[in-house]
Amino acid sequence: MDEGRTVLGNVTFRYRVVRSARRSRLALAVTRPGEVTIRCPERLDLAIDALLERHHDWILSAHRRALAREHGRPALEPGGWIWILGKAHPIDEGLPPGAWAEGLSAFDLRQRLTNWYRPQALRYFQSRLDYWSRQLNIDFAGLRLSDATSRWGYCRTDGWIGLSWRLYQAPDWVVDYVIVHELTHRRFPHHRPSFWHAVSTVCPQFSAAKDWLRDMGPVLIW
Repeated sequence: MDEGRTVLGNVTFRYRVVRSARRSRLALAVTRPGEVTIRCPERLDLAIDALLERHHDWILSAHRRALAREHGRPALEPGGWIWILGKAHPIDEGLPPGAWAEGLSAFDLRQRLTNWYRPQALRYFQSRLDYWSRQLNIDFAGLRLSDATSRWGYCRTDGWIGLSWRLYQAPDWVVDYVIVHELTHRRFPHHRPSFWHAVSTVCPQFSAAKDWLRDMGPVLIW
């Protein structure tokens, strides 16, 4: 495995090359600020500096997103903080009460947080679903909370809407986008241009909301 350092846009990056006989294509990833992983076929001859310079803009953009995720990751520990609708709240101010009992394991701490988030999320999501259902004149069968980590919501053909309780950590305008997205699937069960046009008509910030979930969504998964 090759390792080294390079400078792009006044940022020093540490890179590593991971070679695999099973890999047929080259791929770049910025998983942490200032770190680039290059995955490639085992015998591929790489001009690393030229490769990184060629992807200069993408690497810096991915680096900025990684920085945002690092700075926005909630601190799930005594004296730490959590996200509630896009706003940071100190845990020790009673959110949730009694979360930090003496000797509690990290797993149990997160479980207590989850048990606190779920009913808050259910009430808030239900109120916003009811609101947008009236605004769009689109009905739905009901709401179900999910524990999903790979998608924020879904709309079933029988009219049931599902939303991940983790979405309650996101800003309210992002939550509204996801709800509008899923309700719109009641009329457009696809992602063709007609669907996106319908979403953009009532949710002009949809593109910014998608970007927020792409950039910051990973910090909500714990």
